[in-house]
Amino acid sequence: MTEAAESPGRTLQAARLERSFAVREVAEALNLPIDTVEAIEADQFDRLPSAVFARGYVRAYAKLLELDADALAAACRVDASEQTEVVPAARSSGLMLEPTALLGGAFGVLLLLIIAVLAIWVWPEDEQASSPLEPVATLPQRAPDDAVALASASIEPTYEDLGELAEAAPQAGQPPLAFDDGGRRITPGGDDRLEFAFTEECWVEIKSAAGRNLYSDLSRSGDSLDLVGRGPFRILLGYAPGVSMSFNGEPVALGPHTRNNVANLVLGQ
Repeated sequence: MTEAAESPGRTLQAARLERSFAVREVAEALNLPIDTVEAIEADQFDRLPSAVFARGYVRAYAKLLELDADALAAACRVDASEQTEVVPAARSSGLMLEPTALLGGAFGVLLLLIIAVLAIWVWPEDEQASSPLEPVATLPQRAPDDAVALASASIEPTYEDLGELAEAAPQAGQPPLAFDDGGRRITPGGDDRLEFAFTEECWVEIKSAAGRNLYSDLSRSGDSLDLVGRGPFRILLGYAPGVSMSFNGEPVALGPHTRNNVANLVLGQ
């Protein structure tokens, strides 16, 4: 058995030391916390969010050091029974929802439609022309309080939004189309998957290629988020150092897309 098969972490650590790289340099290059790099080198993959993230991080680390990425990723041994992934209640599979939760979801969609129609009918036309989430450049380097304020601001849907909501709304006697294979569905069709794991508070905003809002909320340390839909997706992360993400099972390096700790990127083109 080769050294890589026995210990991918030690193989990566030895290659890093041979190239005289510090742990911090590797962490910055991969846009990962230092303790995540240390966990990889110690083969403590149960400390990472999931097996997908563990193998993805090892593959990215190996490519950085010009090693055999596939062999090292395959050598990862992740004991699912020891992992302690924090899963928010909203991420539960749609098949596991209680009847009252299903009823509440259908009522929520109906209530949203009613409020949206009333808002479009009552509000002045000049107010409809603006959106509270348009000035992305005004987001501070790290301002969770402002993110909470954005989350609570009224977001006026367009007629296109209403049409999509109506298409996704459940028929009589059917559960709401809210979850798909463990992930929260954000478009009626498509099987592209976005997965996030948070170590700090981070505002997440996802829009369609046309600029239509698909998801926006504040996630906190320890949360995870699994979204399913049809790309491309325009993604804004208010505090990129506090989140790791993957797209269709492959980790996404946020560093090249991050400025002042705010990441802007497009996936699924």
